Amino acid sequence: MNEIRNDSNCSTFHVDLLHTVSAGRRLAKVPLCLLIACSTAFGASLAPGSSLSSGWAVSVGVFLLAMGAATLNSLQEVASDSLMQRTRNRPLVRGELSVKFAALQTALLICSGMAILQLASISGVSPGLGFVALFLYNGFYTPLKKVTLYALVPGAICGAIPPLIGLAAMGGELLSHQALLLFALLILWQIPHFFLVQLQHKHDYLASVQPSFLQKFSETGLRKLAVVWISSLGFVMLLFTISPMVESFRQCGLIGLNAAIFTIMISRQLLLQKSRNYKMLFISLNTMLVFHMLILSF
Repeated sequence: MNEIRNDSNCSTFHVDLLHTVSAGRRLAKVPLCLLIACSTAFGASLAPGSSLSSGWAVSVGVFLLAMGAATLNSLQEVASDSLMQRTRNRPLVRGELSVKFAALQTALLICSGMAILQLASISGVSPGLGFVALFLYNGFYTPLKKVTLYALVPGAICGAIPPLIGLAAMGGELLSHQALLLFALLILWQIPHFFLVQLQHKHDYLASVQPSFLQKFSETGLRKLAVVWISSLGFVMLLFTISPMVESFRQCGLIGLNAAIFTIMISRQLLLQKSRNYKMLFISLNTMLVFHMLILSF
């Protein structure tokens, strides 16, 4: 009987542990943070003296730091998350994890991420940029988005910093053409990314007391605005073809093809189709960026 009871206790422990790990992963928004880490690796790969091992180490540091910031964001937004259909199933809202656990996870992830950044970077610029990104996201964007649409500005700047962290960590210059193009690329990707999130969850945002672009623009107007930003993103992607970062005609062709196909496809869906799958358009926009990074990196 004791053996049966022990087996039962052991099984319960494993189930509870798996549930906690799963909830902690959702709390840290792992898929989004992986994309942030990939943008860091992308920036590192474009630096003149880049090395694969150091680039990946910096990316891991940013990945941990981003998960820490995301966990802290969940702590900051428990009350507002409970009011929206899109966010009411998050772990802290459902009581799957305690506030104490979330605070501990935040501290561990941020401290370990900053430590790895410090160890893997050539200079102190990258850890400094990591701190700036954290401060902008949790100190400015998160509280400001409850009261003003201008919160999008610090939010977009914060999201454009990770590739610069990778570039600086490998000895790249922050005032170079590479840095300028990387910064513009991520800024121009994030704005329509944000618009598509609001369009996908329009009923949530229209009902929310939190300011949203759907309260300022009609759905048609916001779609047109998104097309302007996506077209600008495609144009900046084409600018990479005339920079020293591109070393072959094959790369030029692939960059142009990627920018043209996705810009036309997404714009056509937003402007001409009667019914739209905003989730698929959101995925397409992310795929456009990922393909661009892969073409330049490899």
